[in-house]
Amino acid sequence: HDLALVLEPGRPGPAITIRRKGVGIFRMTILGNEAHAGAEPENGVNSIVEAAHKILAIQALNDWDAGTIVTPGVVHGGTKPYVVPGRTDLEVDCRVATLAERDRIVAAMQAITAHATVPGTSATLTGGFHRPPMEASETALAHVARMREIAAEVGYPLGAASTGGASDGNLTADAGTPTIDGLGVQGGRAHSPEEWIEIASLEAKCRVLACFLADLASAKR
Repeated sequence: HDLALVLEPGRPGPAITIRRKGVGIFRMTILGNEAHAGAEPENGVNSIVEAAHKILAIQALNDWDAGTIVTPGVVHGGTKPYVVPGRTDLEVDCRVATLAERDRIVAAMQAITAHATVPGTSATLTGGFHRPPMEASETALAHVARMREIAAEVGYPLGAASTGGASDGNLTADAGTPTIDGLGVQGGRAHSPEEWIEIASLEAKCRVLACFLADLASAKR
């Protein structure tokens, strides 16, 4: 295919989307050994304490300069306060801007899983990256430049922006298809009770897209 057009909401500006971060969700299960916390604590192996060490190591993977965001987001551990916790489950969200950072995070998560700070604990890791980074190719950027020219001509100038969120554009770009994303309605506060859309952008973005498609069709004649 020559080009993929993705009608996710536009970025603030208003702007279309030319780069998206890759997204990974990891799930780690840490096992220790349950025991009575008062009567036989010496027979217990605390999975929550081991999870705490792993969480700090995971948090240290963040690299703001590289655009890498790693968030330990969900933790479940233990059963009762008087029982040494034998199992803790951890979920981690990862956002990366490049394939190199994706590979670094995968290797680091595997190493953190394998290393035990608390003797007697073990851990397993599942999940991974389900969206690769969407990086703008030269062909995609050429199409973006033409779309921005057309947007200016029809009276709705558009910028070009990056975002940490993912879409189908991550997949089309990874497949080698030049991709322009964020061609949908403008708005803000996505995934919140205050989510809103700019009503005027419904007509304006449709006009930009229609004129761009007409321009593509004309060029192929």
